Amino acid sequence: MNIINVGDPRTISLLAGQTISVTTTGTITATCVSGLGLTAGATIGSIHGSTVFGSYSADGVIKLTATNRDGAYELNTDTSAAIKSVTGPTGLDVLDAGSRGVAKKSGLSFASGKGPTAVLHPIGNPSAGASLSPLRTWGYRATVGSRPIAAQIVIGNMEATPPTVVHACVCVSSTIGSPAYERPTGHTWANLTFSGAASTTAPTRVAAATPGYLASDTVPLVASPARTDGPGYMVFLNIVPGVALETFSYNIANGTASAASDVDTTYQASLPAGQIMKIRRVDGDYATAATGDTFPASTAQNNMPIFYLILTLENGATVVLNSGDSIAFGQGTAGGMGSAIDIATRSITAEGRDIYQVNQGQPGQTTTTYSAQSILMLPIIKPKFVTYRPWSPNDVNTTSPNVTQALVDNMKRNAINMYAACMANGVERVFFIGSTPLNSLTTYGAYTAQQRADMDVLRLSIRTWAMGLNWSRLEYVDVESIYSDGAVPAKFIATTSDDGIHPNAAGALLESVVVKAAMAPWVM
Repeated sequence: MNIINVGDPRTISLLAGQTISVTTTGTITATCVSGLGLTAGATIGSIHGSTVFGSYSADGVIKLTATNRDGAYELNTDTSAAIKSVTGPTGLDVLDAGSRGVAKKSGLSFASGKGPTAVLHPIGNPSAGASLSPLRTWGYRATVGSRPIAAQIVIGNMEATPPTVVHACVCVSSTIGSPAYERPTGHTWANLTFSGAASTTAPTRVAAATPGYLASDTVPLVASPARTDGPGYMVFLNIVPGVALETFSYNIANGTASAASDVDTTYQASLPAGQIMKIRRVDGDYATAATGDTFPASTAQNNMPIFYLILTLENGATVVLNSGDSIAFGQGTAGGMGSAIDIATRSITAEGRDIYQVNQGQPGQTTTTYSAQSILMLPIIKPKFVTYRPWSPNDVNTTSPNVTQALVDNMKRNAINMYAACMANGVERVFFIGSTPLNSLTTYGAYTAQQRADMDVLRLSIRTWAMGLNWSRLEYVDVESIYSDGAVPAKFIATTSDDGIHPNAAGALLESVVVKAAMAPWVM
């Protein structure tokens, strides 16, 4: 039995068909918080002694309040489905060690925040016609925190004429090799296949601004040695397009303004296992098991076929899909690699809990576009967590300003669609990230003072709406006090933005603290 203390009500998630036994020498009142096939706020019953509440026709949340004397409850797990949460005003909402003990004793199961795979994603901007390249091999290098035992890649395309991908190969290396990051050592290459074939054509795009995606077969990595020159496991991936002058849809952010350098070395030095990556390219074909070792000294590359590297890990990992606009992407920070979500996940990883961010931030895109793109990715990368920004200033344009309630309602619909897709795809926690103000009338768009005022009112209306949501597995991460100066209309606090549009490094760092506080308790 689990204690219900006077003044410390328990809010418990129930499944349809499940019952809860309650006993007290005082009084316990049961009310409906949401769902259950009942009216929210309705009193279910008040008892002295013992009773059983339920079963109910739908999933929902029940609150038990003890008065006069403490009581107790016990969940009757008549169903094999998982209970998702136990929350209360004394800290149960963060599932600390004591809360996990309560959950386990009552027969509850709850989100683990961990799955078998890690998803590695080069940070960059998808845009049609990004590059014309002759026959070249792209090499991608990253580290993960536990032993990879299988690998898969996902190719994306936004071109009207999809490029051909001839082949790709992957291995796990004991050392970086020589030349650095070009040739592995102590490894065995594995050729990737596509429905059993050695090559494939990239998928047809969904729309001009929405990529199509194609996953390779999953191949086993028989030889996966631990690194001997550093922490974690070093993964090498080589991929080559089929013909000369292919057009690719992805522009990689390398952390510097120059395409002729690797990821910014100062920034890279701070990255824990799972976050270090380099992208290189060289003329010719070095993307089979037979040629992977001959990859010569090369130059850094800032474009390549869109792809994700999915690794099945021995100890599993947490995957976070970061969905939003340029603010989610990290524009305004070093190479777009310093978003609040990026900083928060790196901090959690540094504490010994493997968590991998897939940055789907889409600069210049509206909520309609980036929600649709992210929904396409859910069944492919299977994230445990999703961060999503319900508000974007990109939804308001300067050609025909549409600062209207209809605009806000559309943002709400996109947020609901994203949440519903997350639930349908088994996402364990969804974090709606709060909105930032907008300073400028000229840098971003030629708005009148009234238009800016109207836009801020509607921005705040999205905030109020999102903060009031009581959806299962959803949390709202408020950032208003971090960025807003409190004026009407609000502007960025000067130290948190350089352009009045995007958070700078200092602002992203402050935001990362509240993101981590919301996310970390759910990461195993």
